[in-house]
Amino acid sequence: PTRRSSDLVATAEGAGHSGHFPLGSSLFHLGRLAETRAHMESVLAGDAGGPHPALKLFAGPDIAVFSRSYLSHVLWLLGNVDQSARASWEALHAAQAKSHPFSLAIALDYAAMLHLFRREIAEALARAEEAAVVCREHGFAYYLSMAEIIAGWARAQCGEPEPGLARLRQGLEALRATGAEVRLPFYHGLLAETCALAGRMGEAMANISTGFAFQSKNGEVWASSDLDRVQGDLLVANGSAAKAAASY
Repeated sequence: PTRRSSDLVATAEGAGHSGHFPLGSSLFHLGRLAETRAHMESVLAGDAGGPHPALKLFAGPDIAVFSRSYLSHVLWLLGNVDQSARASWEALHAAQAKSHPFSLAIALDYAAMLHLFRREIAEALARAEEAAVVCREHGFAYYLSMAEIIAGWARAQCGEPEPGLARLRQGLEALRATGAEVRLPFYHGLLAETCALAGRMGEAMANISTGFAFQSKNGEVWASSDLDRVQGDLLVANGSAAKAAASY
């Protein structure tokens, strides 16, 4: 996310429509959502199907599936609720129609996270479990870690805080093993929420601090308001309503 935008623009211009994806996805994590939407819609407007050489970094997912999956999150964060659900459904439908496991794993993970955003806990868990099955079968380590994090959070929300916490932590450890740090601010917010459900308030507050630290380190700010919300909720639970007001 810290790569210079001017360099990314050059990548997009040099790669045609497909080059909009690496630019749009990077801008998403920087919190530049309107620009992300424009780039993802440009990908879809010029999509000819199949992976482009510019996407070798992403191990060859179907560009339309990946773009619609990202777009579903962007639209939700911009307040376009119905459009976000439609984009997610289209990504899943396209991945299933193409019988492309890697694209399906991506579409399922992003759908699970969209349900998480919407606090549709049962649906988030179901999609995360589907994604985990695909990822285990085909060895998609990064996307398996994403599925496990979401499934752990959802299981805790369903009334099983300790098993959910254990699974979420395992997912985070698996993510760290890949060397990736994408979405760590958001994931530490989920971990903080789950620690609080398990009655571990000290760990919850520590994880909020870790989330803010990764946000500062990598400039990944798309989830900053959610971290503030979780911090506020934790402060209220600790009897610090005055301090929580600043977070809110």
